[in-house]
Amino acid sequence: MSGTVGPRPESIFNRFSFDFDGTDDYVAISANSNLQISDTFTISHWVKFTSTSQMYVSNFANKYGTYVQNGYAYLVFRNLSNTQIGLQSTSTINDGNWHNITAIKTTSTMAIYIDGILDANNTNGATGITSTSSNAIGALFNGAIRFLGNIDEVVVWNNDQSANASAIGSTIPTDLSTYSPLSWWRMGDKATYSNPGGVGNWTLTDQGSGGNDGTSNGMDESNRVLDTP
Repeated sequence: MSGTVGPRPESIFNRFSFDFDGTDDYVAISANSNLQISDTFTISHWVKFTSTSQMYVSNFANKYGTYVQNGYAYLVFRNLSNTQIGLQSTSTINDGNWHNITAIKTTSTMAIYIDGILDANNTNGATGITSTSSNAIGALFNGAIRFLGNIDEVVVWNNDQSANASAIGSTIPTDLSTYSPLSWWRMGDKATYSNPGGVGNWTLTDQGSGGNDGTSNGMDESNRVLDTP
């Protein structure tokens, strides 16, 4: 699925993504107890990149999230022994086209869907450890291992969305409010830019129920681009 560059009609649901430079760009999300999920969760987002480096797409409470490396998608979390457990996709997606990653962990299974199709799964799910650490999009919570490429429509549920994974990840982004997301960052859409004192930043208003707004780091107006799935 290729991205679209250029002006798009206002009636189109999804017009913008954020372009991360891999150097100092990321979105910080303050620590909130509703993102300290230990049992079952679903993370979904769209990415477009070509790098083979390890790059975090999402990291929550510094204990669970998603990253890409050598073109593969990974779902990771830390169990009660603080040991990192992971699942790697079987497909590579660093082809410069848009792809959806929907990653799901329960207490008994892990699964990765690519573009709405089940790509990898295992039985390594378990109860995860919780943490009060902050959260990030496009990097680890402390801004390390940053993403180079585009990220769009980042969503977290505190439940298993495998029954909806095909609809969530197929074709183009759609209105996910019917699935009652905990947190949903539309990225360029529903984001506002301010420049107080000459230091600009984006505010990403959480479109889910969690109230977990994000604030950009190292990003200016040009990071919001007309390039979407």
